[in-house]
Amino acid sequence: MLRVKVENEKGTNIKWHDLMKKTGVKEAYEHIDTIFSENEDYIITDIKSDWAKFDCNTSLNDMMDTVNVLKTMIDDEIKLFKTIYSVGIHEPLDIANKVRYNEMKYIEDICEDDEVWETVFFDKEEKEIDILY
Repeated sequence: MLRVKVENEKGTNIKWHDLMKKTGVKEAYEHIDTIFSENEDYIITDIKSDWAKFDCNTSLNDMMDTVNVLKTMIDDEIKLFKTIYSVGIHEPLDIANKVRYNEMKYIEDICEDDEVWETVFFDKEEKEIDILY
């Protein structure tokens, strides 16, 4: 689940959008187009999700880029993504791409030449996994 609350800078024209559904994404982009047509900027003021966080720099495009990668993941990849993202060190899209495109190794498989980006403990397999640059 990923629902975002979008509004204009005045705190009016407020709507919630479900970014996990095509109709929600379409409505979100239509909503920000409406806000832009009123010579205003939009802001994301709240999120309902089991993983997402936001701040004053969060953009709809960035969230959608991450969601598009997440939609292609299997359950284990999503669990690993959430584990790494919960630490809060890296951008969600960077993490999603590393996990989705298998840029990782178990710690025992790391070679001397590998550059490690992040190390996390994956509960399901009870092993540490290194995410590579």
